[in-house]
Amino acid sequence: MEKVAETRAREAIYAYDRAIYLKSDFGKAYVNRGNVKSRLGRYDEALADYDQAIRLQPDLVLAYTGRGNAKRALGQHNDAIADYDRAIDLKPDLALAYAGRGIANGALGRHGDAIADYDRAIDLKPDLALAYAGRATAKADLGRVGEARSDFEAALTLAQKAGNDSLKADIERLMRPLNNVGYASPS
Repeated sequence: MEKVAETRAREAIYAYDRAIYLKSDFGKAYVNRGNVKSRLGRYDEALADYDQAIRLQPDLVLAYTGRGNAKRALGQHNDAIADYDRAIDLKPDLALAYAGRGIANGALGRHGDAIADYDRAIDLKPDLALAYAGRATAKADLGRVGEARSDFEAALTLAQKAGNDSLKADIERLMRPLNNVGYASPS
């Protein structure tokens, strides 16, 4: 992470620390602080913040998606799916929860379930490049290379349109194996 971005992240954590000090029952501050800690790779600390947010506000959807993301990053895919399920129960139109669950399902080799999650995410948010890229990876893992290429191209177009260079680079990296005769999953 760039030094400037890291400095800003630390400043954000300090601001959320102050907000929590002033209002200790402010669940959204715990979620936001957890999100910053997750971006820094401090997943265990982030989990503690998401847990506290859920204790304070059991229906706080973003606490479940944040906790699901952190658990997924730690390889706790089944636990992550449980959190995404709860987020979807609370907010059935949250495309990012379906996409997150799709990533976790894919990591567990449940490619059919992953594709269904990505399909739902795309239905809800047709410009969600992440969902197209995830669906492409799942299709490629199932040997559906032509469909995977189409989804990767859609993801790349959406990432470019959004100006998301980081996602664009990730998609290009994921697309490379499809240029080989025999596809091997990049994961």
